[in-house]
Amino acid sequence: INLNNWDNEFHQNLQLKISQRATSSVGIEIAGRDIFKKSNYLNFLTSRKEFKVIHDNWQVKDQKNTGFCWLYSGLNVLRFIALRKLNQMIDFSQTFIAFYDKLERANLYLQQIVNSNINQNEDEEQNNDYYLDKLFRPQSNKKFDFNNFDQNQSEFVLNYIQREDLMQDAGQWIFLVNIVNKYGIIPSNQMHISPTTFATSQLNDHLKLRLISAAKELKINDNKNEIIENTMKDIYFTLCVHFGTPPKSFEWIVNNRIENLTPLEFSQYVFANELNNFVSILNDPRQENTNLIIEISWTGNVIGGKPIRHVLTTIDQLKEIAKTALINRQLIWIGCDWRKSIVDKEGILGEPSMDINLIYGWNISLNKREKLEMGISSLKHAVVITGFSDFNEQDKIIYNNQNQNQNQNHILNKRYWRVENTHGSKSGKNGFYLMTDNWFEQNVFQIVVHRSVLAPELQNSFFRGNTNIILPPWDPIATLAKY
Repeated sequence: INLNNWDNEFHQNLQLKISQRATSSVGIEIAGRDIFKKSNYLNFLTSRKEFKVIHDNWQVKDQKNTGFCWLYSGLNVLRFIALRKLNQMIDFSQTFIAFYDKLERANLYLQQIVNSNINQNEDEEQNNDYYLDKLFRPQSNKKFDFNNFDQNQSEFVLNYIQREDLMQDAGQWIFLVNIVNKYGIIPSNQMHISPTTFATSQLNDHLKLRLISAAKELKINDNKNEIIENTMKDIYFTLCVHFGTPPKSFEWIVNNRIENLTPLEFSQYVFANELNNFVSILNDPRQENTNLIIEISWTGNVIGGKPIRHVLTTIDQLKEIAKTALINRQLIWIGCDWRKSIVDKEGILGEPSMDINLIYGWNISLNKREKLEMGISSLKHAVVITGFSDFNEQDKIIYNNQNQNQNQNHILNKRYWRVENTHGSKSGKNGFYLMTDNWFEQNVFQIVVHRSVLAPELQNSFFRGNTNIILPPWDPIATLAKY
């Protein structure tokens, strides 16, 4: 390390000196931003009429201090389905779904403990402490080779789940479908919104403590059914304390008559079987082939429910499917790497954010596949695409005549997407963001659309095809169900 030479070289580099002064004065986010591009994007974002297709006219919901982005975005999609079908704007209860999601995850975890191969074998001589030590007190110098993972080694997977995922809020689109299929859904005014609805960390910690205590009992006792029954009763009571008791039925107007409906009857009235016709499309550039089926192991929320299942496609086809869905009046649930190249206050997902190569004098370039392989990119956030705009040559002429600003030409050769976030009106522009086509290509991995907008081969692959690839729960593609 030659600090003296580096110090002299730094002070002789005019570009770095300018970066130093700007960053130390206003911070890296402002210093590294292209102000000219930003102003043009803002002009575009603030006008709804510039979007050729747009399907939002409501106040953005706020998940606050929870990890329920998948749930809030999913309910935004369901709200739009109800609006199209019933011509009613129905806000569905996040609390109701969260209650049963946590109840089912607790049950799934206990069954995984019972079914795993970490239970003591009667023929082995090790005592109970040996197994407890391996599961709950792993040695820091014992490194598991994830690259040579044997799916039967459930000990290591459960250890990972307990340390990283157990009773966290994170999830996937299919988690919402599983809960609605089993328990139904209710309007938000039919269940009290408690403080825990918007801040779940303490509840999660308490549930995790109760479940790990039960896991310890399951390893040293034979009366497993009784242990699970008592534990699940405690979990249910705890959820009732925090969220309130879910209603068994409620009144709703159906065909101009007041009906008393259960949550499952209400779900059938609003959605029929439509939620089971949605398909998760995935772009994973690490995979060479398309139309393959990928599933995520050891990750779910309901025993016997649908697994996390994707059909692979190219990024270009992913974008065209998204465009087709929007034209056909669908909102699109997406999984993305949210924090990359984002100007949060102005609501821009794209190029105007920090240029770190310019600021630091670097010359680095990693593509989407390399970022996944190196672990610096993954699915971290779920949002909804509500609109898009394509500009052709005629659009450019009209737009420039209206704005008399040739500096805006650079933004008119691309497609732009309108995104609804889940952090209320204070994020972005009233909760919405402008996503560039390039940002979509680099940071969007998953979209969920109705099967009606898919080619027959993709439909057949998803609904009838065998699983080709099984990914572990720590894979970058699986992490949306973790964060």
